[in-house]
Amino acid sequence: MMLSRWFEVPVVCNGRVLRPVLAVESVTDEDLADLCIRMNLILDSIEYERCEGRLINLDIFDPVTSLLDELRSDRDVQLEDWIETINTFGEYYQLEDMNVIEVTPRAVANIETDAARLGIFLG
Repeated sequence: MMLSRWFEVPVVCNGRVLRPVLAVESVTDEDLADLCIRMNLILDSIEYERCEGRLINLDIFDPVTSLLDELRSDRDVQLEDWIETINTFGEYYQLEDMNVIEVTPRAVANIETDAARLGIFLG
C-alpha cells in the first residue's frame, strides 16, 4: 500500500512552522513519531472544537492514540503497519488538497511533552 501525500505540507500554528514538509518518498519507520505528532495536532485542533455534543469517530481516534501509546512505550513500530491509519486519517480530514495545515495553540500545548519525549521539535 502506498502512503498518501497529505503530510507533504507544513504544519503551522499562528504563522510558525511546527513541522516542515515531509517528502513521502523519504518516509521510513523513523518518521512514525513525526507523523503521529502531526496527526495528534490535527486531531486535537479539529475535534476539540467540534466534538462537543457529538461522539468522535473512533475509527480515526483509536488508531492514532494507539500509535502514540506504542511510541511512548518504546515499542518497535513499523511504518507498514500504520500506512492504512495514516492514509485513512488524511482522507477523513481531507488533508490532501491543503497547502498548509493550521493547528491551534491549545493542540500544540497538549502534545508538546510527547513531542519532546519522541525527539520531535515543534518549530
